Amino acid sequence: MKRFILMVIVFCLASPLFLAAEKKKKEKAVTLKPGDIVLADFEGHPNNLGGEVGVYGDGEPNWTKAEDPHSWYLEPGNKYYKKANVHGGSQSFCLVHGQKGIMKGWASFGMDLGPDVDLSTVPKKVKSLDLSKFKYLVFWVKGTKGGERFKILFRDSHSPSYMAQVKQDPLPEGCTTKWQQVVIPLADIKENVDLKSMDHVGLEFGINIGNKKDAVFYVDDFAFVK
Repeated sequence: MKRFILMVIVFCLASPLFLAAEKKKKEKAVTLKPGDIVLADFEGHPNNLGGEVGVYGDGEPNWTKAEDPHSWYLEPGNKYYKKANVHGGSQSFCLVHGQKGIMKGWASFGMDLGPDVDLSTVPKKVKSLDLSKFKYLVFWVKGTKGGERFKILFRDSHSPSYMAQVKQDPLPEGCTTKWQQVVIPLADIKENVDLKSMDHVGLEFGINIGNKKDAVFYVDDFAFVK
């Protein structure tokens, strides 16, 4: 009996350590391998696949106040540039909610997965990307105060509009003030989009999902991983 009680005590003491080790193991960053696809490292424009990058709604930058924090590439020479706000390389992308004010109630950031093919249609046609053999979308985020919210958006070539066909909330508690990797299993969205013909990936970050005016966070190094 004493031996049993001792084993229970040891188990209880060891469990937190075990769980912490498991959590650390699960949080190990996904690294890129040959054959993976970099969507955007924000070292240039357009993105690495030749697709357009844009910010819309209440996320749009106010170019008359370009010296203020605004949604666009965070480049060396920018008044608010800090290397700590770049995950890889020399640039990242800054997202600012409501620089122009809160007028539309939503804000989004989007990237096409290929160059424009036909601008006469709505939605416009881009060169679609086959992601059927890839397991994850991975990218990095960093908040300025912590708690900044976003949802990940997906759209394929069959969509009748610019509205996302899939929305996911991968960080319900929001960003932290340190860089953290977000990993989206593509198996989780395959029932709602055609992974063989993907057109667009984006982030929603407006007041409608809980961000306050002037919420600021950074994103970097989007990639599809096999």
